[in-house]
Amino acid sequence: MLATFLKMLSIEVGALEAKDFYEPDFELLPTDQKVGELSEHLIRLWTLWKINEKFSDESFTEAKFFRGTADEKQQVLNKACEFQLKAATLEMIFWLEVREETNLWDKPNLGVRKGRIVVLFELPPPKIMGPFRLG
Repeated sequence: MLATFLKMLSIEVGALEAKDFYEPDFELLPTDQKVGELSEHLIRLWTLWKINEKFSDESFTEAKFFRGTADEKQQVLNKACEFQLKAATLEMIFWLEVREETNLWDKPNLGVRKGRIVVLFELPPPKIMGPFRLG
């Protein structure tokens, strides 16, 4: 099965046209450190990841409101799970490929921003709340 997924992945990535590309929608923050730009290969992986994520969300929503038989609902749920697992796998492959292209294997906080910019970012410090008081 994995060989089939990898073959289909290669075909699906290659079949994407520039008009189909999804762009990152996160704004560049003042604290972000730019380290590169997404290559076309990476934007294709990003797009395929986001397409599968979209199909997963749509399929789970369809299953939630499905009005057919139990068997038909199970088929919709199976499809949703398939898209969800493929999206998660594509996400891991995407970040692996980003690290491969940027050689930033030791950096835990990589992100992508509008304009296909690859960044290093700092996680915000945890928020400390004061003591809890009743009344």
